[in-house]
Amino acid sequence: MVLDSSEPDHMDSKEQDFDNKTWLGSYRKVCNAFPLMTVGGVSEHQRATTSDKRVFILTRSAFAGQQRYGATSWSGDVQSSWNTLRKQISGGLNLSLCAIPYWNSDIGGFFAGRWQGIRTLVSRNYTCVGFNLGRSAR
Repeated sequence: MVLDSSEPDHMDSKEQDFDNKTWLGSYRKVCNAFPLMTVGGVSEHQRATTSDKRVFILTRSAFAGQQRYGATSWSGDVQSSWNTLRKQISGGLNLSLCAIPYWNSDIGGFFAGRWQGIRTLVSRNYTCVGFNLGRSAR
């Protein structure tokens, strides 16, 4: 199951919005736990539906403890650049240190901007290399 955008979207936010009260405290205090509650609810309801299948959830957002629900994360919508790919390594290591063992990068990137001419060739090469690196890491 894929849960894209499993984080709270708060468009046009103002600083004081983060102090809004919720049942568990301020929005600032609880907003990062939203992905944990989301994957927990999906996992528990899937298990209640059938015990014949293993629950596996791919989600764009992560929070400590989500691995108990069979959830894994990917880096989300990132730029198609070598610099971004380089930063993905530390992102994956940080999640591993948080005891979230399964993680994947958006290998080819999502945002490419206006790629024309030689830039298209570079972008395709980047994507090809990224997929090959991802495949060989298995």
